[in-house]
Amino acid sequence: MGTSNKSNRCMNLMPLIHSFSEMHLLQKCNRLRKRNDLLLFTAMLLPAAYLISIYLFDNSQINIFETLMTQSGNWALIFYILAYTISPFQRLIIAIAKSQKWLLGKRLTDWNFLLTHRRTLGLASFHLCAWHFLFYFYLELDFLLDELLYELTHRIAITAGMVAFIVIAILFFTSFKWAKRRLGRNWQRIHNTTHIIVLAAILHVVWMTKLLQWYHYIYIFSLLLLLIERIYQFSRGRNHRFFERQRRRRKYR
Repeated sequence: MGTSNKSNRCMNLMPLIHSFSEMHLLQKCNRLRKRNDLLLFTAMLLPAAYLISIYLFDNSQINIFETLMTQSGNWALIFYILAYTISPFQRLIIAIAKSQKWLLGKRLTDWNFLLTHRRTLGLASFHLCAWHFLFYFYLELDFLLDELLYELTHRIAITAGMVAFIVIAILFFTSFKWAKRRLGRNWQRIHNTTHIIVLAAILHVVWMTKLLQWYHYIYIFSLLLLLIERIYQFSRGRNHRFFERQRRRRKYR
């Protein structure tokens, strides 16, 4: 009897132990998000340093322009995909928390540290997009505006890339707290244009690349999968709001 009572008490304590470990982990992640942001920012600088080292010191490259353009574009896409993954990952982890009946982790506010990481990853993507554009504008066009205008009007791939760069630049300059306060409700509308980047980036990659490599297919598949998830969430929320309005109308009749 004594052994069975002890085992029952241990079984009753297990949910409390799991809840305490979840709470400790979430609190630690939220507390250390500034340090983690610093680590992400450092990781963001490494590809840029690598690109500069190729341009200054690597004489073994046959076509240094193509290497710089390819590497900067790839890194910009990688960081953007990581930033674009944060919201679906947040929804997934909340669904797991609800299904597993965790004490914490069922609300968006429990995962606020992920949003700060999303902003840092978006900053990294814009940073490398800017390098990508500068390499093209300097090494290919020699900073000639008339050449740039000609490329934009005669090459659809360049137009798609420029659209993606302009949108991500707008998102970067409006991502600060003061911009969010000034824009108010319009802030969310502006940041919903991030989905334009997905379509523009896919078109830019497909039309600019003569022969698609295996990693290009990974980029395209990842972006399309994440965009489809966004469309599903939007339609689901819209249907929920529609049925909620219908229910309220029937209630007040």
